[in-house]
Amino acid sequence: MENEIRQTKYKRNVLLALILVTLFVAVLNQTFLITALPQIMVDYHVDANKAQWVTTIFMLTSGIIVPISAFFIARFTTRQLFFAAVISLLIGTILAGIANSFTILIIGRLIQAIGAGLIMPLVSNIILQITTNENRGSAMGLLILVICFGPAIGPALAGAIIDYFSWRYLFFGTFPVVLCILIASFFILKNVTVTNKHTKIDVISVVLSTVAFTGILYGLSLIGTLGWGDIITISWIGIGAISLYFLVRRQLKLSDPMIEFRVFKYKIFSVSAILVSIAFATMFGVETIIPLYTQNVEGTSALVSGLILLPGAVLMGTMSPFVGKLTDKMGIKVLILVGFLIVTLSTIPLAIIGIEKTLWMIVIFYSLRMIGTGFLMTPVQTGAMNAIPKHLYRHGVAVYSTLTNIAGSIGISLIVGLYTALAKNSSLSGLETEKDALTVTFIFVTIISGLGLLLAFKLKETTVNEEVKPTEELGSLNK
Repeated sequence: MENEIRQTKYKRNVLLALILVTLFVAVLNQTFLITALPQIMVDYHVDANKAQWVTTIFMLTSGIIVPISAFFIARFTTRQLFFAAVISLLIGTILAGIANSFTILIIGRLIQAIGAGLIMPLVSNIILQITTNENRGSAMGLLILVICFGPAIGPALAGAIIDYFSWRYLFFGTFPVVLCILIASFFILKNVTVTNKHTKIDVISVVLSTVAFTGILYGLSLIGTLGWGDIITISWIGIGAISLYFLVRRQLKLSDPMIEFRVFKYKIFSVSAILVSIAFATMFGVETIIPLYTQNVEGTSALVSGLILLPGAVLMGTMSPFVGKLTDKMGIKVLILVGFLIVTLSTIPLAIIGIEKTLWMIVIFYSLRMIGTGFLMTPVQTGAMNAIPKHLYRHGVAVYSTLTNIAGSIGISLIVGLYTALAKNSSLSGLETEKDALTVTFIFVTIISGLGLLLAFKLKETTVNEEVKPTEELGSLNK
């Protein structure tokens, strides 16, 4: 009996190791091209505004896949879905690595992101199925650690490889790891999730969500090349906004919606959703623009630009358990206010100091900004989940996960687009150099972060034991 228990624990640990390694590879792919953007711009003769799509398309696709993943997890077995996700990741990796045009690279990244978007929620579901209440906390802690540290070390690791080889080796190095995962999963992975063959998906909702988010993002990305007032820019944003309107209307009419927008009836959830969107949008936008500027304008290496980002990302990741305990003791509002205050104040020096002379100061202030972000992430999610009834938890998690991916994509498109537009038309904007363009961009980020700080004052403490009542209007913030 004791031997059987030991064997069961061993098999569970081996399975846990397999899925966590898979998750690590998936989330690593999210950010590891950030420091490669300048080299990609040269190789494919594209500007920063276009090059940023190698990261944006990954986050956008993942954001679209997350709400659909609930259908796939219910419809297909664990092995079927895991194999499909890993094969998708493998095909996308090969395609991106050998891409002879920018379009092929984008297609490869899109295929990669489909696999990654399925892997992320699937791994969470597998952990919930294979762990008991006694060891689930430890397993989920490892899950959060992987999610935090994958994107954290991505830019620095990529920078080291790019300096000595080429950005293509990021994919060539990933390929054998993904192949080994696929082979190992044939022997290790078991079917643990519950399937329901009668589960259906609303195709119209999928189409509307894809057109909505892609249209808005593509429109924002055109700001850098065509400008705010161009008819093409306005048309794409308009198409996205109209599709989003019809998406929301359809979800509110469906008995089993793909995205449950009714969670926005709860005021604190709505405020938390806006706050987390601001946090993720500015975080990924700043994370993308610093390597672009330091490499293209100041001539730093890819490794150095990645190392600038590393301390802040690691600090934010290691703060999670500490902030979680503080949230239990102090509540959400104080920590969120402190977080946004640090984020806002630490962004101001990034706009006024000379990057070329003070790289170490960039490391300090960027790290402070990430510490501030770390202070608010856990409380914002806790407040959002506390604000809705328990029967809406799964919908709240799905909406929250979708928002973080979409907000990150919007942040990259908007901030890089603004910087590119200012740099290209510096004389028209009254600016002299790209340094001035960067200054104005960081001032914009400071203002957005400051608005998050002001909005955080609207929060109030909520607990899961309180009777939560929705506001009368969907997403109303005025009551």
